[in-house]
Amino acid sequence: VALAARDRDLAEADAELAGVVSGAYAAVTDAVRRIEAIQSEIDAAVARYDADTPAQGREVARLLLDKNRELIDLVSAVKADAQAKAAALQGLLHRYQG
Repeated sequence: VALAARDRDLAEADAELAGVVSGAYAAVTDAVRRIEAIQSEIDAAVARYDADTPAQGREVARLLLDKNRELIDLVSAVKADAQAKAAALQGLLHRYQG
């Protein structure tokens, strides 16, 4: 009976581990996609940039500030997600050791 209960607990831990790993992969994949989109927007703005036009310079500067904020928000969200997943993995470690 104890062995069967341990077996069930490990199976549940395995399923939880798979969910954490899958979620981490999805989060990283999404973050990379978002970073690449930001890079494309910056590249397009720079390609259109006319150094002789002060208004365009201000527009590019605003875009760069906006994209910098987006990157900061993205990194903060990814960091928080990583910390949550690390905590979940720490909890799983105890289940595998127990």
